[in-house]
Amino acid sequence: MQYSGAREQAMSIEYMLVICPDQCPVRADGNGVGFTNHTLLLPSDEYTVTVDTQGCVPESVDVVLSGTSLMRPCVVIFTRAPATLAAPLPAPLPVSKPASVPAPSPVPPPTPAPAVAAKSAPVPTPAPKPAAPAVATAKPAVKTASTAPKKA
Repeated sequence: MQYSGAREQAMSIEYMLVICPDQCPVRADGNGVGFTNHTLLLPSDEYTVTVDTQGCVPESVDVVLSGTSLMRPCVVIFTRAPATLAAPLPAPLPVSKPASVPAPSPVPPPTPAPAVAAKSAPVPTPAPKPAAPAVATAKPAVKTASTAPKKA
């Protein structure tokens, strides 16, 4: 058998990690290739990646798988779509007061303090205390060493 000059090219295997809050199937160009949150092995190529779950964004991601490794895969992240307020909120429940609870009575205003007389009697100052008797204390004799030479 003879080849027409075309060389068969070896396929390189690439690594892709698709992250999603839910564990769900991953599709590359519409074909099932594995599940989210696991490293997937695919031939080097361009792919449109989707996940089979509702409420994730973006709907699809276009990737080029080339130059990846097991330690540095191509990472594709899908997140949950934010909740929209499409449905109206339910009406609040009515709040009623029980009939057995009486209404609070008003608090009377505080009574003013009695007025202080403008002139008051002088406050006597205490007399000074007599002085204590003087006690003589003797100072002990302290000898200090002198570095000066003694005179003869």
